[in-house]
Amino acid sequence: MSTDEKHPYSIIPATLGGCVAVALTALAVRVAVPGTAERVVIVAVAVGVLSALLRDTRPWLAVVAVGAVAVVVLAGAAYLFTIGVAAFLGRGQRWIRSPRTLALDWHTPPDARRR
Repeated sequence: MSTDEKHPYSIIPATLGGCVAVALTALAVRVAVPGTAERVVIVAVAVGVLSALLRDTRPWLAVVAVGAVAVVVLAGAAYLFTIGVAAFLGRGQRWIRSPRTLALDWHTPPDARRR
């Protein structure tokens, strides 16, 4: 299914666009930035920003996976933690931004949520 019931946009362009953005960032970093740590930080920032912007979980996971592969290719597996932290911070701010809806969903009985 290409759309989510809660979000009317198609996830296929979001997934492709996010993955291409991270891949192009990794390619540009590989060509332009000399240091390994700087490369990882720039790719992590790209993953974090896209994690904050993407609404659906599936494109977000694809972007994180492409970012993880890019970091392994650029710097090795020792730097994967930075991608995880960037994805967590980017996605976490989406949850923090709407605490009222989370609190209402948590305390509202399931029958009342369907109305």
